[in-house]
Amino acid sequence: MTRKSDEAKEVEKAWGTYAANRIRSAMKSKNKSFTEMAGLLSDAGYPISTQALRNQLSRGNFKASWFLHALSLLGIQEIEIGLSERSSK
Repeated sequence: MTRKSDEAKEVEKAWGTYAANRIRSAMKSKNKSFTEMAGLLSDAGYPISTQALRNQLSRGNFKASWFLHALSLLGIQEIEIGLSERSSK
């Protein structure tokens, strides 16, 4: 098994943080609390507590499918990736 380089780990962490911030921003724009978001996710088949949601977003470590589903539950139909803000590595 190949190990990730330190650079790859840094890039992965940066993108995870970016994705988590996108979810937090969407929650804020839709006036949803962590408790309400956890309820939406749980009702959609992703059972999660409020604290577990906070922890997951804090770590920024989740599947792309979860990220997209979370945004769709908030009514976000389009996303733009700010490549001008990020390295394209």
